[in-house]
Amino acid sequence: MDTQNSGREVRIWRLAAISFLCWAIVTTSLTAFYYGQYSMLSERVDKSVLTIEFGVDYGNGTEYRTWHHNVAAVSGESLLSITSRLAKVNYTMGGLGAFVVSINRVEGNSTHGWLWYRWEATEKKWILGETGCDKYLVADGDLLIWSFTAYSSWPPPPPEPP
Repeated sequence: MDTQNSGREVRIWRLAAISFLCWAIVTTSLTAFYYGQYSMLSERVDKSVLTIEFGVDYGNGTEYRTWHHNVAAVSGESLLSITSRLAKVNYTMGGLGAFVVSINRVEGNSTHGWLWYRWEATEKKWILGETGCDKYLVADGDLLIWSFTAYSSWPPPPPEPP
């Protein structure tokens, strides 16, 4: 009877060892697979998260500017989306896109309105927004500002440099 029990115990231990080996192979394979998936996703996410500088100039000098530094944005996010996230914005949609009517309750009128600018570092000057704010997709490192500007001359004078 002892030889039967010891033979049975050996088979149980062999079965346990084989089961453990199979479990180890499967978990190692799954770990390697998911680590590869994580690495690829991490690379894509790193490329899709941008950092910008964002400001609002209320039109009465640089002392009335508010800046938001190191603003996180997602690749493909529009200036309007970021502005709406950081300030209270009212806008209307037209043929050329979104037209901002007010920012933080400062509303445009017949002589003044909101225009956006992009800082061109190589030329060291503000460039008037080339498109509607809902169509401009921010780029990593952008320095953008909304300026409450008089319409008395066109093109309006840009805001003071940052």
